[in-house]
Amino acid sequence: MKRKIWLSFVMVTLLGTGACKKDLLDKKYLDGFAEEAVWKDKNLAEGFVFSTYEDVIRGLYYNQKLDDYTDNNCNNFTSSISTENFDNTYDAGWGQYARIRRCNLILEKLAASTTIPDADKKIMLAEAKFLRAMVYFWMVQRFGGVMIVDKVYDQKESDFRLPRKSIAEVYTFILKDLDEASAELPAAAATGRATKGAALALITRVGLQGAAYVPAQKAAWLTKVITAAEAVFTLGYNIDADYLGMFNDFGKAQASKELILAYFRKGINNTFSGCAMQALCPNHGNEKLNPGYNHPAFVESFEGWPERFPSQNLVDAYEVIDADGVAKKWNATSYYTNYQLSGGYVSQVLYKNRDKRFYATVAYDSVKLFNNVIQTRDLGNMNRLSNTGGEWGVSESNYYYRKGLYEVKKVWYSDPTDHHQSILRLGEVYLNYAEALLLNNRFGEAIPAINKTREAHGGLPALAATTAAAAWTAYTNERRVDMVLEEDRYWCLLRWAKFNGQNTIPELTEPIRGIDISADGRTFTFYNITLNNNSNRLFTARRFLFPVPVSQIQANPNLAPNNDGW
Repeated sequence: MKRKIWLSFVMVTLLGTGACKKDLLDKKYLDGFAEEAVWKDKNLAEGFVFSTYEDVIRGLYYNQKLDDYTDNNCNNFTSSISTENFDNTYDAGWGQYARIRRCNLILEKLAASTTIPDADKKIMLAEAKFLRAMVYFWMVQRFGGVMIVDKVYDQKESDFRLPRKSIAEVYTFILKDLDEASAELPAAAATGRATKGAALALITRVGLQGAAYVPAQKAAWLTKVITAAEAVFTLGYNIDADYLGMFNDFGKAQASKELILAYFRKGINNTFSGCAMQALCPNHGNEKLNPGYNHPAFVESFEGWPERFPSQNLVDAYEVIDADGVAKKWNATSYYTNYQLSGGYVSQVLYKNRDKRFYATVAYDSVKLFNNVIQTRDLGNMNRLSNTGGEWGVSESNYYYRKGLYEVKKVWYSDPTDHHQSILRLGEVYLNYAEALLLNNRFGEAIPAINKTREAHGGLPALAATTAAAAWTAYTNERRVDMVLEEDRYWCLLRWAKFNGQNTIPELTEPIRGIDISADGRTFTFYNITLNNNSNRLFTARRFLFPVPVSQIQANPNLAPNNDGW
């Protein structure tokens, strides 16, 4: 029986900024092609590779919403993960083997092709290994040991019920794919294709997480992280001083020398409801204001469908440059001391001279968001009690996200919009490098790496930690504020607990807090948010890994035993 392969090219650009600015062509849906024809023609084979990028990157790495599990977010819904209200029937995404099959198909068919030029085959084979590594990494983070399928299975196979490999074997397999990919991928490529820098950057992420979960490989894999990071530093990427533009402006992001791999989607094939912005934007307007809460009136309505807002827990992490030029927590500054003695305005205590990333990430009382000045204080137009519909649509924390929102155009669910999200960037590589150095007791070498993002993104004075403990504290805070909404903190908290031999993670159990500011802007209180169980968060040791869904074990007993606690 002859098979057909269906190729669809979507209006998407996956940006590798080490590349020349030459987009993957946006094309309409193509008819089915006989399988043997695809692997005889370079353009058709590339088409299959490009659609596999879309399947893997958008399907697994775009808008995964993992900060919802952490203390960064005040959720506008009850999270079953944060409250651990799930059992071993829960499926955290086991079924990724169709994506793995696509990668294996590329590897098998291209290797056998005699008509596609060797130079093109070499690159596409490396891309398939890179994408396969991305899929397996996504799985091993969640499930630990999984089935390793490294060939194309067909109907002739007698038994598909493969056993799970150990977590060490899976990480080893991923790192091998990435080593081989990094050796064959070019340093520069057409926009939308993986580069050597992307594979090396992913090694630094994979190696860190693997070192925490596989203690026997900790030393070797931390060394591998350091080596890969140092290789990335030679490839021409640069830290982008425009932190806001890197996340909130399509054109600036395309030009950024920091983004190594990002997901870009053009408005011709994207709407607000189909991207992350819809769930970051509030929903409110003059017709929804409770009596007395019209300070000031809205210029235009907000029409998002909000799912998450910044927490006070997150806001507290952004340091303040005090009058003496030293960066401190807000409640350790002279501004706060003077406020306690003499009173004054809350804005001068809480929001003055903050880390620049605070202003790029969080919208707070009396600032502009889109075309509206928002007031989150008592009787303000965006206060948590201002909406006639109750708490939905406005933030229970009285903060709103700015990072990731294109404010040039009103959010309306059906309107077209460009959008992008960083997948791998140089800032993370420096932070991964710093962590590996710190874990190797080389804190003096780690400090300059931490300062790369701290100074350029945050506008903060250089860190001068004098002890390993102080350097670690500074590092974990730096990573938190630099990587908000980048699917990072949850995995970091699990990893750090593993490294420290801890079965508890306070950041995953502490109540989510918000702020109330008086109508005159002169007093404030913090409070625990009870709405949507934001104060009923739970973490137990079994959540270091999700369960293999019991239905999968019933279908394939070779997957047993399940992960600890499930």
